[in-house]
Amino acid sequence: MVTDRDAASSTAFENDDTFTTYTQWIEHNNNKNTPGQQRQQQAQGQQQPVFMERPLNGWVINLTSMNEPCNRLIHSSAHCLKFLTQEHEYLIPATPEQKATAADAPIMDFHIFWRGPISDKLSLSAHSFIFTQPLERSHLHLWIDSADLPNGEPEDYTQNQFSAPLVSPPLNKHISIHVWDQAAELKYSYPEDDDNTDGDDETELKVLKQKKAPVKPVALSDEARFLILNRNGGIYLDADVLLLKDMSPFYDSGLEFAYEWSRTRMYNTAILRLYKESTVARRILDGARAREKEIMARKLQILKQEAEEGQEQRLVKRGEMRPDEIYHPARLRKYLRPQDGRIEGNGLIMMSPAVFDPNWLRVDHAEAKSADAEKMVEDLKSFPDAFSIEEAVCPFQKQQQEAPQFTAGPEVFFQGAYAYHWHNNWATPIEPKSWMGHMRQAYDDFVAGRRPNLYGEML
Repeated sequence: MVTDRDAASSTAFENDDTFTTYTQWIEHNNNKNTPGQQRQQQAQGQQQPVFMERPLNGWVINLTSMNEPCNRLIHSSAHCLKFLTQEHEYLIPATPEQKATAADAPIMDFHIFWRGPISDKLSLSAHSFIFTQPLERSHLHLWIDSADLPNGEPEDYTQNQFSAPLVSPPLNKHISIHVWDQAAELKYSYPEDDDNTDGDDETELKVLKQKKAPVKPVALSDEARFLILNRNGGIYLDADVLLLKDMSPFYDSGLEFAYEWSRTRMYNTAILRLYKESTVARRILDGARAREKEIMARKLQILKQEAEEGQEQRLVKRGEMRPDEIYHPARLRKYLRPQDGRIEGNGLIMMSPAVFDPNWLRVDHAEAKSADAEKMVEDLKSFPDAFSIEEAVCPFQKQQQEAPQFTAGPEVFFQGAYAYHWHNNWATPIEPKSWMGHMRQAYDDFVAGRRPNLYGEML
């Protein structure tokens, strides 16, 4: 990528030996606007270029520093986001162990699972990856299940207005589309599932699994993310997640993580980091398989009873052959710690909701009872609001005098947060002057070379 910095400052920033602390980095950039100053300028109607700096190479998150400012029981999400804009407060140099782990995976792999034709919303999420991540070391993998399409064949991506840009230069260098093969993925993660049987019950269980009703798309997605990450490693994103900042400090931290489901102490795996064939991945896969066998054995017993009464077909038609959603986030804690289901010490870090889902606690009316003065400028009372409420607070900015003005969206949307989860608004239209309308315009302009991204870089 090419930035708009002068050659000297660009060379200094890219040299790992130049900056050893964030204090030096801040001093080097002390002529730039801080997020706090930016909001003040917005309130005063000023129009100034405001670009973020990418995280220092080899610096990772320090969970200890983030615990108190982003504790939802103490502070509001706004308080957490204000803290997250000050990266020098919670990013630290990687340890030798973290550097070694990161060196084993120099490319940041992101994965999204999708069923059916590529839509405007999936395209939006894919473009957020292009807009925010360091493309010289990042790749997005779209795993497409075409089972519901005619003949189960993949669509012609070049003929779909939303997928065509993803499979064409320059984006196809950074995005790959894969055909989802459920049987192959299951075979990789469960190689012991062969044709061997240990008796009549095992044989009947296999037959029963073949009869079960098709898995619902949501449950299939819950399963697919663990199969994908167990085989490939990386960060999984739900298709309704926008990336807002460079994820490398999380990716290189050596941590495996998800985030909290609002205020429930239950994992939300809309963003999930696992290493290839890791212990955490194996525990979840094995726990899910044991749960499935338990459920199927119970179904088999019911089936035998129903068959004796001549009601087998009725049972199958009712769909009772389908196991419960065994990969649902509500079950993960038990898989990770079968003895008690606690979060502590189970290997999967639970991040604060505000880090990846900054609007959720507010929508759920679950904000902390605090005296925090910080208030988020985004006036979104529900998740559809980001798509439908027009006249979002997106000021015009200038990169340089001779450059055209552009409308800021990503620069000022939930500043500090690393992602935004918009929760299943697949059918909600994107109004041009809404927050998502501004985001889409920014992404399109960036790809077309009409504006820089939020780091001042041109594609």
